[in-house]
Amino acid sequence: MLLVFAFSVVAPSLVSAEDPGSVEGFPSGVVYNYDPNGDSFVSVDDPNAVINHLNIGGPYDPLLDVNFDFTNSALDALIVINALGRNPWQNNTTDPDDKYDVDNSGYASALDALRIINELNRRSSEPTPLLFKEVDADAPDYYDVDGNEILESADATAVIAHLNTL
Repeated sequence: MLLVFAFSVVAPSLVSAEDPGSVEGFPSGVVYNYDPNGDSFVSVDDPNAVINHLNIGGPYDPLLDVNFDFTNSALDALIVINALGRNPWQNNTTDPDDKYDVDNSGYASALDALRIINELNRRSSEPTPLLFKEVDADAPDYYDVDGNEILESADATAVIAHLNTL
């Protein structure tokens, strides 16, 4: 069983774990902002936002400060790039539309949104938003459509919005 902890914070707040050594992927206990461009999806656009900001030499931007160290640097982009390759709850294939294919059937459908809704209902006694804790990394479904490592209604909404564009 894989244990993952995540927190929603307002940048540039600093959040520490009670036992920093126990937080998967966060050896220092610091939580990262994986969505620096603020579009509610964790994608290649996020490190690109940091890199583009560095290229133009803009002033410090707290939204682009992924690790909350009060600087904008290439490390911020690298943290997001590394995170993109490790989310076991998001369908990370070469086709960007596959992130909407929650059940990995080969295409997105209303059933994908329903699977998220059912999982939210199953966990309704837990506080919201639902963090991916005590979730088997080999689970058959990719509930985290937006890639923020949080199971929430926005994941189902993203699938429905995608289906409306087809």
